[in-house]
Amino acid sequence: MPEHSGPRRHAARSELIPVVAVIVLGALLLGVAIFWDGGAPDAATDPVAAQADVAQAADPTRERHDADEREVDGQLIEPLSDSAAPPKDGDPKSGDLEELRVAAESQKTRIREVSFGIATFNVLASQHTDAGGEQASWPSSSWRTPQEVAYIRNSGVSVVGLQEVKSGQLAGLTSGLGFKAWPGGSDPDNSVIWDPDVFEFVSGDAFYITFMHGTRMQPIVRLRHKKTNLEFYFLNMHASAGGGQYAGSRAAGHNTAAATVNRLKKDGIPIFLTGDMNDREAFFCRVLPQTGMVAAVGGSTSGGCRPPGGMPVDWIVATNQVSFSNFSNDKSPVARRVSDHHYVSATATVQGAG
Repeated sequence: MPEHSGPRRHAARSELIPVVAVIVLGALLLGVAIFWDGGAPDAATDPVAAQADVAQAADPTRERHDADEREVDGQLIEPLSDSAAPPKDGDPKSGDLEELRVAAESQKTRIREVSFGIATFNVLASQHTDAGGEQASWPSSSWRTPQEVAYIRNSGVSVVGLQEVKSGQLAGLTSGLGFKAWPGGSDPDNSVIWDPDVFEFVSGDAFYITFMHGTRMQPIVRLRHKKTNLEFYFLNMHASAGGGQYAGSRAAGHNTAAATVNRLKKDGIPIFLTGDMNDREAFFCRVLPQTGMVAAVGGSTSGGCRPPGGMPVDWIVATNQVSFSNFSNDKSPVARRVSDHHYVSATATVQGAG
């Protein structure tokens, strides 16, 4: 038996060599891994480290910067820094922001001036030219109204005082221009129309005069300029035509308009008066000196009444916060039988607050 023990021990040692090699290789790899990781144990192989990571993840006070924590409804948002947090009461930044807010709110009223186009147009009432009218040889109102739309649109004005406008004509004018109107209704004879992109309606009122055979309402419209918040009154009227008793009611109508302007001055906003006054020098010297108004056509009341030359009976006047330019007295509507009145327009410039 002893003679056989040598070969057996040699075989056993041969079988252990691969096992030892595997153990040594594993130890070397583990050492490299630990060295590569900076010597820190991996949480996946260290239960203590794993518990620490879980506790840190659950801590609500820690800063969060990972993408998962910045995802809201599928969109990534950046975390707010302390400097972006809303200021608290008493914080100096709070006062700065309040000043900015107040400045933004008042920015509109600090506008130094605003300009817009204004016109007056007696459109010749439909009953005069439609079937049975005394001017039946003229084109009908269904043809004339689109021509009147073109005059207004081409002049680029934002507000128009209309006279002799009937319901069908007013509907055609407002729809053709995209304008709003007041008072409108079943008898809109003297209406103010405006561009709603430029102005918004604030209020409507009226004053009353004797027109020819009866009492008629004359509109007072208060509008707000959208870009500046500045507000204005627009009065529009049609005074009696002709001599005799009508001359008396015409003068009375002018004086009523002047008294209305003076009454409205207490509100401290610019006032415009448009209309077919059926008078030239008499209207100018009757109304402007007692109101201090200025006329788009020119003239002066300083040191006496000095009316301008080339006056139509259709007027645009305003209180002295207003200056006028680009005055136009277009006579072509009469020549083309669009209306028996001129189309009168101007640019108004109003000094704002600030």
